[in-house]
Amino acid sequence: MLFTLFFHDVSTVFPIYFSSIAVSPLLIYSIVDVSITQPVHLPPLPSLREVLRIYGLRAQKQLSQNFLLQPASINGFVKCAGNLRDAYVLEVGPGPGGLTRAILECQPRHLAVIEIDRRFIPGLEELRLVASEMSVKMDIYRQDILQFNADGIFPPEANRGIESWGFTSAVDHPTFSPNTVGSTLPDSLVQPITQLPRVRAIGNLPFNISTPLVIQWLHDVAERRGLWRLGRVPMILTFQKEVAERLCADVKYLKDIPGTAFLPVPKVDAAIVRLTPLAQPLIPVPFPYVEKLVRSAFQFRNKQVVRCLETLFPADRPDLVVQLFKEAAVQPVKRPTQLSLLEFRDLCTVYERICRRNENIFEFHYTARSNLPLWQQRKQIQREILGTEHALTAEYVRQQMHQSAE
Repeated sequence: MLFTLFFHDVSTVFPIYFSSIAVSPLLIYSIVDVSITQPVHLPPLPSLREVLRIYGLRAQKQLSQNFLLQPASINGFVKCAGNLRDAYVLEVGPGPGGLTRAILECQPRHLAVIEIDRRFIPGLEELRLVASEMSVKMDIYRQDILQFNADGIFPPEANRGIESWGFTSAVDHPTFSPNTVGSTLPDSLVQPITQLPRVRAIGNLPFNISTPLVIQWLHDVAERRGLWRLGRVPMILTFQKEVAERLCADVKYLKDIPGTAFLPVPKVDAAIVRLTPLAQPLIPVPFPYVEKLVRSAFQFRNKQVVRCLETLFPADRPDLVVQLFKEAAVQPVKRPTQLSLLEFRDLCTVYERICRRNENIFEFHYTARSNLPLWQQRKQIQREILGTEHALTAEYVRQQMHQSAE
């Protein structure tokens, strides 16, 4: 559901910020169809399989690596990003460089690739030389994308045509704060954005980081930082097909990629999803409040929503649970999957108001050690110190027996 709130075009994308996978409503963005220019051809290069053989590269299971090698799937993937000529492109996890080659053939102005595995850097350096001959600027960053700061990787001109719509100006305004976007800023600084910047984020991601990365980028979208200082930058990413099919935003399923297109062949198929941020969030509440409430709602998705959301408050404040549902006018006996977007909006709005009126409520977490009964605190200490419940339990019993003997 979070996905839905921030994006409206998620070609198997996400709704709301993107909405899906029991995620939650947050910022949907819409897709713009653009004509595709005819790509140029790169100079003769070794095939991707030859690159793997030359550098002795094998997929590492601990990194969930699956190399996309099938040319038709690679070209189809890049076409899903629209017209990349003279664009600024961030590619996540290029690996042996299959997508990188296809992107270069589209003649972008600037390509930045983020790769955590040092084994692929020599091959990417070869592609950087090719890019230089094509007058394409290519930067290589050996970093973890979940730790990467995208501020400043593209020059200011990447947002041309966007500043006049107020997006960039709002971010740079001295009174800017994520909590004030769309509320207290002057109307001239928060006009709806109807243009997309010439910037794209593209990635054939390991399935185990797709959702964490999207959630992290949702925070960036909400706070207009990183790539999203430049405007409504679309994301074209791969997800496990079953995950992509569960996205609940106003999405357009772009393209399937069969598992046989990868090496090694995964046990599941993949799907390409495009996420485009909305001009304004569907839930006008700062993202941290929305994320926490939605996560809490879906932690026990088959239970009544009141049982899920009561974990947002201390056990000695049942009055706040009553206030939440009363002021939001939401039936507490519904299941989380039965709630509409408007009901989530009202719950988030009331929850934010409660948090601002009651100190430390937002920081409360029901699983924190200080909030647990003593017997649960002891179990948590066991796990943290000894990594096993039995060891501490046995030690605890021995101590009790020794004390009794004394």
